[in-house]
Amino acid sequence: MQVFLEPRLAPREAFWDVNDKNQQKPPAGGKVYPMSAGLNRFAFKGQQFGKAGQTPAIDFDLYSLSKDAREFCLGSWGHNASTGSHADTVFRRVNGRPYELRQHILHIKGAGGFTTLIMPRLKGAEPPAVTQDGEKFRFALKGGILLLSADGYSYAGADHRADDLGVG
Repeated sequence: MQVFLEPRLAPREAFWDVNDKNQQKPPAGGKVYPMSAGLNRFAFKGQQFGKAGQTPAIDFDLYSLSKDAREFCLGSWGHNASTGSHADTVFRRVNGRPYELRQHILHIKGAGGFTTLIMPRLKGAEPPAVTQDGEKFRFALKGGILLLSADGYSYAGADHRADDLGVG
């Protein structure tokens, strides 16, 4: 499995500053990278809302499963347009800073289809062990094995079994 970590592949920042006409950049694309056939993982750090340790936050992994090699690039865009009561009152009070939104944009290019799975996890937590099992994602969990695919799921543990894939 190829693992792509966000900081290593961070895209050029593009930010639209509503307060500074000289700092208004449109969304930016990024460098194109090869992506092998099979299972690939992209690790992303989520934003911390509120105060660390007091407010739950997430990081997430995006898994891509394909029979064919592909290409991908990461783009970015952000803005600080804070009109509206939520951004002006709630965001600043909760986060202790002015409103700002930044997002990375993942583009995956190739022939044929592919399956994508977005897996959130608590900020800083280790991702689960994920491997490829044919055209399925295989998760090794503490209590058992979870298989996910475009067609459904299957779970087998020591004391429980759930199946809609017809694998057991």
